Amino acid sequence: YQAGVDILGEDRLGRMSLTKAGVQRRNNLVYKFVKESEAGLVITMGGGYPRNDWDPIIDAHSDVYLGAHQFLSRVSDGDNIA
Repeated sequence: YQAGVDILGEDRLGRMSLTKAGVQRRNNLVYKFVKESEAGLVITMGGGYPRNDWDPIIDAHSDVYLGAHQFLSRVSDGDNIA
């Protein structure tokens, strides 16, 4: 999963203008698809070109990995992924 964050509204090169919540939703859709298809998952960072402030970009990159950890923890605990 090439988890690019240049889709953020704060990114100077991306044009999708997603919010932080939108990027998190995209990530969760990927995690859910991988789990349902019983596939393996490799995550790589990508994109992230700030206008001035690095914080939203760094937060979005962190969210990819923290979100994956939280999702996989819930799944391994037997929680429903719907």
